[in-house]
Amino acid sequence: MSAQGNSPQSLASMLRARSCNRSYAGLLAAVVVACCAMGCEDSRAPAVSTTAQTPATQTPDAQSPTTSSPAEQAPATGSPVGDAKTVAPAAPVVENPPVVAPAVVDATPRNISFDKIKFDLTSNADYKAEMLTPEIKALDNHNVRIRGFMFPSFKPTGLTEWVLVRDNLQCCFGGNAILYDCIIVDMKPGKSTDYTTRAVAVEGTFTIRDWFDTDGIRRAIYHLDGESVRF
Repeated sequence: MSAQGNSPQSLASMLRARSCNRSYAGLLAAVVVACCAMGCEDSRAPAVSTTAQTPATQTPDAQSPTTSSPAEQAPATGSPVGDAKTVAPAAPVVENPPVVAPAVVDATPRNISFDKIKFDLTSNADYKAEMLTPEIKALDNHNVRIRGFMFPSFKPTGLTEWVLVRDNLQCCFGGNAILYDCIIVDMKPGKSTDYTTRAVAVEGTFTIRDWFDTDGIRRAIYHLDGESVRF
C-alpha cells in the first residue's frame, strides 16, 4: 500500500500501533537490562552463609562453671600416677622382744636363817606380796644354805618332797606354821633324803612363790630346789 492510499484515520492508527510497539519494545529492553543488572549484582554479592547468620548456641556445660566431682576435689592420696615411679612403703621394723637373761645362780650358797626371811605378818590370811622386804626379794633365784627341821612325814626314806620348818615346837608340827616359818623343799631330779628328827642343813635354789593346799588355802610362800641335805 502506498502512503497516498491511506486515510488519515488509518495512518494515525498505524502510528499509534507503531508507537505502542516501540513502547513495548523499549519496556522489554528496559526489563532485560534491569534483569541483567540484577543478575550481575547477584553474581558480585558475597555468598551469605546460613551458618554465620545463626548465632552460636553454647551448651549448658560451656555456660555453667566447671564443677569437679568429690573425688577430684579430694586431695590426692596414695602413689602418684603417670610416669612417676611408685615407691613401695617401707616394711615395718619389728623390734625383737627383750631377751630376759636367766637367773644367775650363785656357785657358792649364801648362809641364811629363818630370821632372814621373816617379815611383819600376824595371820597367814593377811599376807600380801608387798609385805616382803627388799632383803627377802633379793634372795629370789639364788643358792642358799639354811638350817631347820623336817616336818614329820609318813614316809621315812626316799623323800623327794617335804617341808622344812623353823623348829620342832608344837606350833609348827600342828600344821599351823606361819608363812615365813616354813619352806617347801623339792629335791632335784635323782636326789632324795630320809626323815630325821635332828636339825638339818639344806642347800638349793631359793624362790618366792605361793603354794596352796588341796583345800585352796595358802600354806607356804617359800620354795627350795634341794641340792643336798646334811644332818
